[in-house]
Amino acid sequence: FWQNGNTFSNPPLFSNLMVDTKGQLSSRNPYGIDDVDIWVFLLEGPEDIKNVEFASYLGIDIEKVSKSKLGQLTSMRRTSLKARLHPIPIFVSRKHVLIMDAKFLRENYKKECLDEMVYGSMIDKRNQQLWSRCKKT
Repeated sequence: FWQNGNTFSNPPLFSNLMVDTKGQLSSRNPYGIDDVDIWVFLLEGPEDIKNVEFASYLGIDIEKVSKSKLGQLTSMRRTSLKARLHPIPIFVSRKHVLIMDAKFLRENYKKECLDEMVYGSMIDKRNQQLWSRCKKT
């Protein structure tokens, strides 16, 4: 997770420690930027993408995201074959980049729901009933 200029395994947006209920995430720490398969950017509005130093490295169109409407969710997937000097010379690299407006989420949804809502979006299991139930009135 990236939020407010820092990377986290559990970002400040969440009220609790995020639980991997579907067993989709690794428990080990990544070795570097290329070792992360799922990136979640929790922005303070679309313009905040300009503060992510490595956004273009991940293939994010910074100008397009910065001009998106408030609250818009952006999801990008990329799969590639990579070669290396290794007993297994070819491997598949998968990247999923999820860009969410944390400010919009905080203002429009109940805090106790945010970790589950973001987790569902990360693993492509967005629960529309949860989103509806957690909307602030």
